[in-house]
Amino acid sequence: ELDTNTQLPTNVFQYETHFTNNLIEEFMLLANRQVAQEISSVWSKLSLLRRHPPPKENFMSSLVELLEASGVKDFTYGNNKELQDSLNKVEKADDPFFNRLVRIMTTRCMEEALYFCTGQEQRKDWKHFGLAMDQYTHFTSPIRRYADCVVHRFLSAAQGFEALPRVLREDKEIVDCCAHLNYKNKNARDADRASVEFHLYQFFQQRGAVVSEGVVMRVVREGISVAVEEFGAEGIAELEEKSWGVLPEKQLLYGRPRTKFQGFQINVFDRVVVKIEADKDDLTKRRLKFTTTWRVVLEDDVGTLCKSG
Repeated sequence: ELDTNTQLPTNVFQYETHFTNNLIEEFMLLANRQVAQEISSVWSKLSLLRRHPPPKENFMSSLVELLEASGVKDFTYGNNKELQDSLNKVEKADDPFFNRLVRIMTTRCMEEALYFCTGQEQRKDWKHFGLAMDQYTHFTSPIRRYADCVVHRFLSAAQGFEALPRVLREDKEIVDCCAHLNYKNKNARDADRASVEFHLYQFFQQRGAVVSEGVVMRVVREGISVAVEEFGAEGIAELEEKSWGVLPEKQLLYGRPRTKFQGFQINVFDRVVVKIEADKDDLTKRRLKFTTTWRVVLEDDVGTLCKSG
């Protein structure tokens, strides 16, 4: 939410979807799949489709290790259905954000979906892993995507309404078009991500430091990577090496002996409280600064670190 006069962010909120959004999305996906099947059956070597390879194996295995460190077992991802079933079973009764966070982390393990010319890829590589479809393209949004305009021309020709433009009859033209579309699509995603980060920075710059609860996404040498659902913010909260020991292979931090944190530990997916503020020490990067703020509590006679006072 932006101030109407200064255009500076005044509030941060999550975009909410409703049943009607999901219903429309389902119809659009089915339309895109049907068009992909139609044009590729007529233009088997020239059609512009969209493929999505399986997840990156090294990234997914790393995620599985994180989940196993937090007690989640049998998280499989051999195909789309396996992965979806695994995600549906991942939950914590006392933490509804846990499932959503795991889904976000899973999405980051995915390969990029790409436009391609059907004559340049083997049929087995046409599949869209994320949507569990053998053929898929973009057809439903020609007012905002050039790829859809190209697909409309293929469909129109396949249906006999008009001849396929000469420029679309050369596979080299389609290959070059796909490369350009993929390049521009990546730029748009990068710009969107940078815009969100910049406006979050501006928000905290105006508001000042805020204390909020987050979830540990990963234990790293520098400290803990934390996701804060309330603001959609992520960052690394550094911890003092003299007070904390790090065991990355077990995804935990432990309080060193003879410190005030002795006997306590932080595990991946634990909830912690952090202070978030705009980092004003380095104005060139315009990043958020995360700082842990602790108070010690006891749970079942076992020491843990929890919310700040």
